[in-house]
Amino acid sequence: MKALFLNIPASGHINPTLPVISALLQRGEEVICVNAENQRAAHEKLGARFVAYPDSPELQRRTTQASGANFAVAALAFLQIAEILLPDLIALIEHERPDYLIYDSLACWGPMLARRFHLPTVASVTMFVINRQTMPRLPSPHFARTLLGMLRRAPQYRRINLSLRQRYAVVAPTPPDALMNLGQLNIVFTLRALQPKAETLGDNFVFVGPSFGQRPHDPDFPFDQMRRPALYIALGTIDNNHPDFYRACFAAFADFSGTVVLAAGKNTDIAALGTPPPNFIVRPFVPQLEVLQHVDAFITHAGMNSVHEALYYGVPLLVLPRHGEQDVVARQVVARGAGLSLDHRRVNAETLRTRTARLLAAPGYKTQAAQLGAALRNGGGAAQAAEAIIQFTRRPS
Repeated sequence: MKALFLNIPASGHINPTLPVISALLQRGEEVICVNAENQRAAHEKLGARFVAYPDSPELQRRTTQASGANFAVAALAFLQIAEILLPDLIALIEHERPDYLIYDSLACWGPMLARRFHLPTVASVTMFVINRQTMPRLPSPHFARTLLGMLRRAPQYRRINLSLRQRYAVVAPTPPDALMNLGQLNIVFTLRALQPKAETLGDNFVFVGPSFGQRPHDPDFPFDQMRRPALYIALGTIDNNHPDFYRACFAAFADFSGTVVLAAGKNTDIAALGTPPPNFIVRPFVPQLEVLQHVDAFITHAGMNSVHEALYYGVPLLVLPRHGEQDVVARQVVARGAGLSLDHRRVNAETLRTRTARLLAAPGYKTQAAQLGAALRNGGGAAQAAEAIIQFTRRPS
């Protein structure tokens, strides 16, 4: 059968799906992947067909807005992205006639198209399922700000919905649902045991655990220079330009007895940070899966994939969430005893130093991380995801 996979151009949403695409191709499916042009090589390397989203300044601007921390702004931005993408995607579906759609849970244009063309749907959920049933209670100030932001943008939501109805005969999701677009089948890349309020989710949610594909090896990374205990610090691939945080890390761990690996990201001017302490290895990127096998703690923004990868190798975490999904992930890490959390607004050299020392000194965090790692390694991963998709698409309608 032929699948059309609509994803978003973010590595945390792409990396877990590449092994699934590979497994589907090995099962004989034809998979057409739609994403930003810079993702072409990674998908075509698997043997998938690739179609690029249009390249326009307006789409890039909306994509940047969608990756921000503000829920109301992100929800509106994803609807505006859908408005840009729909003409080309409608033409693509009319030409290719896929048998079913796979789409990322943030790709709200997926369910719009599925309803228009009456196609079966599979959602790829690379974060926790956060819907009306599972949404954790927000602190009152956060809830008030979110509600006010949505009310302020209500006229824009209504305008886009009316435009989409009139121009393309599709119905946009409501703003609360725009950032969690579920399907008839939902592939969730975590464990049911880690999912908040998992008891509210039915059998159409298949929890497969993390899905790791081949990552580029970095032969130049100086593993031979690493000394234990070792720390790894990274804020992900999107929101990583925080020079004050990196300087605080320099101050906090200049006297650390082991090695500190810091991945500063492509958006950070590393030279402007100043001279790192001699026990630091500072790079824009590092081979994260390999590095995690050589460290004793991970200081992270609490992105879903980063947390899964650390736990997979039994590495306890100090999580510094900034918004939304990261807050939920951080709460689960703390609730499971696999790490500690630190409010990003309270980060300085002293809080980093003391909280990390506490994490390393208490063996319970390492023990809990190792137990969760064993469960994650026993998850079904890409093979289970592909099997679930095949079975779902072959069911009688």
